[in-house]
Amino acid sequence: LDRLLPGRGDLAARYAAFDRQFLVRGDRLPAVLSRAIEGCRAATRAHLELPAGERVNVEYVGDLPWSAFTRYEGRFVSRVQVNAGMPLTVDRALDLACHEAYPGHHTIAVLLDARFGDTRPEFLVQPLFSMQSALHEAASSLAPALAFPDAARAVFERGELFPLAGLD
Repeated sequence: LDRLLPGRGDLAARYAAFDRQFLVRGDRLPAVLSRAIEGCRAATRAHLELPAGERVNVEYVGDLPWSAFTRYEGRFVSRVQVNAGMPLTVDRALDLACHEAYPGHHTIAVLLDARFGDTRPEFLVQPLFSMQSALHEAASSLAPALAFPDAARAVFERGELFPLAGLD
């Protein structure tokens, strides 16, 4: 990285400066995140059948200690709260879309509800600090790599998300 990143001085500072070039402006965040979620959903549906009527509602909030949080509301609907006060790069927006929605937290909750909802409601209760929560978090952390392997991710970000973000 030291050889690849332009400029002089501390590598961490140069990397941070490089990364800032890809920040999504606040007024463009809804369009970028919406398209990222659509792309993650399409990639997920290529491998999984999702129940009819499932959906994600996105809400922008500020001053929270996390970048995004998903709450499953039941009946195949999740609410994803995105911290609009936290700067997001294009690649981080795609990570959030996959992690929080497809094939991440929302998809896991929807599939559990579709399979067990009427007979095992305890699967729909997820204490924040529990083994179930840890398993869901681990699975959701792999979601971006599942939805967009390296080459597909670069094509999607470059062709879809960068133009929406107003970035070259």
